[in-house]
Amino acid sequence: MFRNSKNVLAAGLALLSVVLFQTFFSAPLCAAQTLTSAVEGKCGINTLDVPHEGIGMARLAIDGSTNDDFGLGPSIQLTPSSDKYPTFAIYAGAYDNSGIRFDNYFDWTKTGAERQRGSWAGKCARISKYLNQLLFSYASSSGPGALIAWNHAMTIDLSNGAVTMNNLPTTQTALTAIHADTNGKLYKFVPPSSIRYKENVRDVKVEDTDWLYALRPVRFDFKDRSLGTDQCGLIAEEVASINPKIVYFKTVEGDSKEDAEPGGQAGQAASGQPATATSVPEGVNYDKLIVPMLAEIQRLKKRIEVLEGQQEASAKNE
Repeated sequence: MFRNSKNVLAAGLALLSVVLFQTFFSAPLCAAQTLTSAVEGKCGINTLDVPHEGIGMARLAIDGSTNDDFGLGPSIQLTPSSDKYPTFAIYAGAYDNSGIRFDNYFDWTKTGAERQRGSWAGKCARISKYLNQLLFSYASSSGPGALIAWNHAMTIDLSNGAVTMNNLPTTQTALTAIHADTNGKLYKFVPPSSIRYKENVRDVKVEDTDWLYALRPVRFDFKDRSLGTDQCGLIAEEVASINPKIVYFKTVEGDSKEDAEPGGQAGQAASGQPATATSVPEGVNYDKLIVPMLAEIQRLKKRIEVLEGQQEASAKNE
């Protein structure tokens, strides 16, 4: 009872301060509207409606001008008490011109590119929407308040979903999963085949390939029909029980079979106990079948040649 009375009193004082501020300065400041339940508090800055005119959903609503030239837009900055430079900021002054910043800020006292400032001596990041594009950018700052210049690591064209990635490696190494040629075409990493990179080279033996005969080729339809129907292939779970080296696995949360199903919701096990991470077969690396099959084909060819030679010799002796 006392706690609810205190909430009502706090809300009344907040509303009274807004009325007095608007009376003397003709501008709204902040209205804290607390509901009957203490855990359902709401706050509005430059608005008495939370959310503004009931559109959307919010506990905290900030209204501001769409003309952001003077920093009057609905923006947020988080700044550590140790200094005056923000570690995190959200600027949303206009449609098609908003962003999230990490360790940098917008200096409203400057103009143009001079507004871009770093908060510390280190790396800065920004995710922004501008001109119907989603930009992922990075920059280096020499110190607090230093001028920074943005580099775009990735751009998504929101009109067609096209993705542009800059600064991809142009040569493949074991440390680059993908690389781009001079025309921007992407390639996945392919392990080198030159003898310069290999040691302990030896012939493939029978025991290295006999597992091939345990595999079960099947025909199937994907549950997601867009992936195809009447397909030929292998079942990853079956292959994993025969030769897990040619299977790639996916880590899921949960300890039940249902938690491992594609599209299933992870996080809570069927038993009600906290979920645990589990690796489940996801797919087959079909390219790893090629060399064992080649070795087996060569071995069968030699066997056929031997049998044919024996048959010819037997025919001559008759």
